[in-house]
Amino acid sequence: YSFPYITIVLSVLSNAAHFAFKLNQ
Repeated sequence: YSFPYITIVLSVLSNAAHFAFKLNQ
C-alpha cells in the first residue's frame, strides 16, 4: 500500500468529475 497511490486516484477522480460536469452542462 503506497501513499502516492492515493494522490493519483484522487487526481484521476477529480479529473473525471470535472469532465462529467463539463459534459452535463
